[in-house]
Amino acid sequence: VETFVAGVVFAVATNLVLIGSTKIVTIFVSYADFFVGLPLRFVFGFTEDRIKQFGFDKNPLGGALAVTAKAGKLVGQASGGTRALVETADVFVGRYLLLTTVGYVILKFLKFKGVLTLESVGVFLTNLVHIFDAPATDTATAAAQAAASLFL
Repeated sequence: VETFVAGVVFAVATNLVLIGSTKIVTIFVSYADFFVGLPLRFVFGFTEDRIKQFGFDKNPLGGALAVTAKAGKLVGQASGGTRALVETADVFVGRYLLLTTVGYVILKFLKFKGVLTLESVGVFLTNLVHIFDAPATDTATAAAQAAASLFL
C-alpha cells in the first residue's frame, strides 16, 4: 500500500510542480506583452495611421518617422505573437502532463490491484500478435479476446 500511495503522491506533486513552472513562464511573457508590446502596438500603430492619413510619409522626415512607427508596431505585434505562442505551448504541455500523470496513476492502480502483472501483459501481447495473423472476419473476435486476456 505504501508504494502505491507514494507513487501516486509523487506523480501528482510532480505534475503540480511542472504545470506550475510552465504557468510562471506564461505569466512572465503575458506581463511583458502587456507592459511593453501593448503600448508599442497602440502608440506606434496610431502614429503610423496618422502619418499615412495626413500624407507626412511623402517628405524625408515623415518617411523616416513612418519607418520608425512601422518598426515599433512590428515589435509590438511580435510581442503579441510570442505571447500567443507561449500560451498555446503552455496549454499543450499542461494537457499532456496531466494525461501522463493520469495514465501513470491508472497503471499504478492496476498493478496495485493485481490486474497488471507480467503474466497478464504477456498473454495480452501474445493475443495481440494473433490479431494480425487472423483473417479479416476474425479480427474483431481476436481483438476482444486480447482485451479480455488483460483483465483475466
